[in-house]
Amino acid sequence: MFSITIWIFIVVAVLAYFALKPKKRSINLPGPWGLPIVGNAFQIGKWMHITMGKWGMKYGPLYKVKLGPLEAVVISDHQVAKEMLAMDAFVGRAMMKEFTLYEKEVVGIVNTEGELWEQQRRFVVRQLRDFGFGKTSMESIIMEEVNELGNKLAELKGEPISNVKTFLSLATVNSLWSIVAGTRYSLDDPKLRDLAHRLSGAFTEVGKNTGALFFVKWLKHIVPESCATIVFGECLQIWLHLDFIDVYLKEVKSTNDPSSSFYGAAAEKQLIGVVADLFQAGADSTASTLSWAIVHILNNPEILRKLQAEIKEVTGNSRPVSLSDRPKMPYSLAMINEMLRLTLAPLGAPHSVIKDTEYRGVFLPKGTLLLFNLHFLHHDPRVWGDPDNFRPERFLTPDEKSVVKNEYLNPFMVGRRQCPGETLARDTLFLFLFNLVQKFDISKDPSSSELDLEPETGFALQPKPYNVIFRERKL
Repeated sequence: MFSITIWIFIVVAVLAYFALKPKKRSINLPGPWGLPIVGNAFQIGKWMHITMGKWGMKYGPLYKVKLGPLEAVVISDHQVAKEMLAMDAFVGRAMMKEFTLYEKEVVGIVNTEGELWEQQRRFVVRQLRDFGFGKTSMESIIMEEVNELGNKLAELKGEPISNVKTFLSLATVNSLWSIVAGTRYSLDDPKLRDLAHRLSGAFTEVGKNTGALFFVKWLKHIVPESCATIVFGECLQIWLHLDFIDVYLKEVKSTNDPSSSFYGAAAEKQLIGVVADLFQAGADSTASTLSWAIVHILNNPEILRKLQAEIKEVTGNSRPVSLSDRPKMPYSLAMINEMLRLTLAPLGAPHSVIKDTEYRGVFLPKGTLLLFNLHFLHHDPRVWGDPDNFRPERFLTPDEKSVVKNEYLNPFMVGRRQCPGETLARDTLFLFLFNLVQKFDISKDPSSSELDLEPETGFALQPKPYNVIFRERKL
């Protein structure tokens, strides 16, 4: 009797709390019905982007979900996404604790907004445009890593590799580190291996919490989780003391304005934050995309033959593939587009509304979370027809001699929050993949089981480990 009385009291107290709690103006959009307190968090399941894609088909291009205490708007339409990403009211950033290096302090370019974000992003874009911070060309830096990776694979003499992503991660992390810090390491260097391991682990751990735990903050105090970004940040800070990033520090030394994010002691944290963002947004996702490309080559040997034929026609196989070859390599460029369509981050980094705004007749209050479902936008059957098939030809003219510009392909998003590293990412993918394809025949390990195409969870969707054989070609 006593326990029943307590239970009734708790229920009445909870109902009274919600009845008396001041009501916020609700967002007038359709959406799935949710549970009290947690909302739709536990309906999301393992694959948030898949569930939200199904909801998008049901509720339309704009719908709302409740993720614990947060009311979020999900965007599932290309035109709506482009319009919203072009509006200043929607360039805010919903801070992702999983990607912060310092408690209660936001640094870098991914999580920041306002003037701080403008200053830091402008600097990064300018330096990326100036090819490797003015030290040497980006292409030569990337090619140095491509050549060393090729040599490592050749040393295996056709022996199966159990997890090619490890090799790819080492090479792409080293390439990016060379660009931002002006130095490189041997692929066998323990410091490089440590950073690549921590970076990959951080993305995997963050990806495990892309369901309920990612948004329901109070649940994190109940369900333990590893603090992946912190261990990565500690490693990165050690590296920065070994190789100072000259250009950034020159900017700091020349800044006399106390209101600038490049002024004083706080600029050191900004430096660490910017470099961490470059690695988080670039190196691991690039390695994952390359690893997926190899999976699709293994499943579609005809793709490998087409790529090798195009490369031979352009280079004569007498020299490496270079960025200047791109205009003559339409099938290879279509391959890059198809890789990016299928393999980048399933949800774009969350945005937030920075001021009360009305969009298409819907009131969106300041602070509303905006989720752009990039996976659905690039798998919408109404747009792509056969979205789950890997088919580079979808980006080519019927005669396969020219690349077709597709307005629906936006893996790096658009607008002011467009990824500043898109050019670097595309260059890296092009040079790594097609120089490896030129040098090696890539095949399945006949002794291993069939490839499992279901991805592992992560910030970017990663293929499960698989066996692959790189056999050096006689060119």
